Amino acid sequence: MKKKLIALNLVFLAALAAIGWQLHSQWTNAQERDARVIEAPLKAVHIPPPLPAPVVKPVAPASYAEVAQKMLFAADRNPNVILDPVIPPKPKPVPPFPAAHGVMIWGDVPPTIILSEKGNPEQRSYRVGEKVGDFTIAKITNDAVTFSWDGKEFEKKLDDLIDNTPPPAAPARQPAMAQNANSQSVSLSSQDKQGPGITIGTDMKGCQTGDNSSAGTVIDGMKKIVTATPFGSSCRWEKVQ
Repeated sequence: MKKKLIALNLVFLAALAAIGWQLHSQWTNAQERDARVIEAPLKAVHIPPPLPAPVVKPVAPASYAEVAQKMLFAADRNPNVILDPVIPPKPKPVPPFPAAHGVMIWGDVPPTIILSEKGNPEQRSYRVGEKVGDFTIAKITNDAVTFSWDGKEFEKKLDDLIDNTPPPAAPARQPAMAQNANSQSVSLSSQDKQGPGITIGTDMKGCQTGDNSSAGTVIDGMKKIVTATPFGSSCRWEKVQ
């Protein structure tokens, strides 16, 4: 038993000696390695110069546009101004056209048209350039008239301008005529509708509706003249020379 214990102790002593030798060997190697590192010359390392500091740009208000756009309580956060839509003005309504009662074109006399304004039974003659109501007469032909209004021109056929409203019933006429056979002059009372009508030119008047006096009749110094035209008979009164 004692021999075994002695042998075991010897084994332990051998193991401890081996471990101690290994530790001593490693410590010696470490010391030598440290000495070599310490004694080794250091290599010079080139250090580049420091880079220049970046230039700070001056503050520009435009650079804060994104900040302003993202501020919900900023009144000017949206740079895109939305303009109100432009509503074009409504065109002015065209006034009612006058009623036509006839046109006279002959010889060297300027074209003349007889018109009455809408709602006004009074008739009178007009020539190119004259105004009737809101319109200005721009052109007169045998079957049409051109009106100018608000920079626009309107060509209207005479048939479209005829007023088909029946006239009010006229009172019974009481003619009082005294005819002279030598001069063929006829004197009419103030109630008679025969005779010269409205003035349509110098020393010239138109015929009245319903005038059935014959051509050549002289009344108040005016002579009735009836001329045949391609559009029918044209009637007028001219001053007796």
